[in-house]
Amino acid sequence: MRFFFRWNMVGLLLLWPAIGHAQLMDPGAAKPGGEGGDPAGAWMADSTALPVWASPAILQLVSNPSIDGTVSGTVKLDAGSGAYETDYVTSVRVALTIGFLNQSIDSTFVDTFKQAGAFSVEDTSLILTQTVEEGEAAVSDTLGFTTRDDSLFLIQVVPLPPQYAGIVANLPGGAPLAILGFAKMEGEPDPPTPPEPPPTGTSADFNGDGSVDFSDFLAFAQNFGRSDGDENYDAKFDLTGDNKVDFSDFLAFAQQFGQKQ
Repeated sequence: MRFFFRWNMVGLLLLWPAIGHAQLMDPGAAKPGGEGGDPAGAWMADSTALPVWASPAILQLVSNPSIDGTVSGTVKLDAGSGAYETDYVTSVRVALTIGFLNQSIDSTFVDTFKQAGAFSVEDTSLILTQTVEEGEAAVSDTLGFTTRDDSLFLIQVVPLPPQYAGIVANLPGGAPLAILGFAKMEGEPDPPTPPEPPPTGTSADFNGDGSVDFSDFLAFAQNFGRSDGDENYDAKFDLTGDNKVDFSDFLAFAQQFGQKQ
């Protein structure tokens, strides 16, 4: 029972660093919404800072949050053909403290958004429908947007791992929102270069069955809190190499959870 409680609580808290993609807006800021306009054109971001809005329900889980993030790349929307193309990268460093667990987090998260398809506009919403192979179901994203002078702002739900997205979406206020700012560009820019991802540490497939699953989590939970010199300390659970099995190792484990090795 202790392990399941720890998984549920810490799994929920993991949602905050997964938010990424931004600089945190003031806690009292209103939930952002689009104002619409004409989004057609070619737009570019060059290490542009990103604001993120999070509901009070999420902010109550952490203290002293610090987020430093950027977006780089392009968004192209062709009014004549109705086609779109996105090719941008977000990189975010997140630092925060979880008081009642006496844990601090300092992690970097990188995401790449590269897709193409058809777009349409409904009021203040930009609808992007990705091109898919024949026989596959169409995939659409609906983003709030605002155009002002030579700038385009996209408002999107912050991408979260599937096992956490449902939990956050059901919190009061809904999932966190990121505001991506792009400037109208002239000419063809070079494609964005993704930042180097943070080190992932060693494999979390502790039992060697080729996948990181719940049996690996149970083994990890049994070793959580131990450090070098403690009885039954096992270095294979120290995924970050700091001679202890703590919350930073849990974050490293969560990033590998569900993957095949």
